[in-house]
Amino acid sequence: MASTAISDARLTVSGLPVETRERFRFSTWKPTKGLGEAWAIAEAYSLNPFSRPLLLMAGPPGVGKTHLALAVAWQLLEEGTLVTYRQCGSLLDTLKGLPRFVDNGSPPYYREVRFLEEVPVLILDDLGQQRDWEFIDSLVDFRYLRMRPIIGVTNLAVGELPQRLVSRFSDKATSMVVTIKARDYRAVRDK
Repeated sequence: MASTAISDARLTVSGLPVETRERFRFSTWKPTKGLGEAWAIAEAYSLNPFSRPLLLMAGPPGVGKTHLALAVAWQLLEEGTLVTYRQCGSLLDTLKGLPRFVDNGSPPYYREVRFLEEVPVLILDDLGQQRDWEFIDSLVDFRYLRMRPIIGVTNLAVGELPQRLVSRFSDKATSMVVTIKARDYRAVRDK
């Protein structure tokens, strides 16, 4: 697909850190032992996130999970697909601060929830860094039932995640789970 310019509005809505635009790409990835499968799956996902819309990348900190998720996001965004990136802890903090009731119109809380449910591709980074799983579980379930693409990134082992969440991401017809077992990517990336 041909790349398109990303408008300021789409970039703002994406939540992608602008500083990652050039650094966190498939082209900047330096393959290291144990990361080839994760890279291949992420690249394939970026070509068609709607065929198997749920992707979970699990592994210890520093193995490149966020790099790959952002590489997918930048590629899709440049090809015209709206992507939104959120870190779970920050997302839940933001939602807690939004009004749920207003005199006129839709309350900001529900507008944000609806957006997260409906955005074409959603990336949730740092799954497990938040204390409250209820909202995340509900959001993943909503998207799972409607076959809406979502990438989950976690430093936890798959078995440490809530069973219902693991079940959604483990549905072989709609999902893929990548467990990365490698050395700290940041330590070898810059060598």
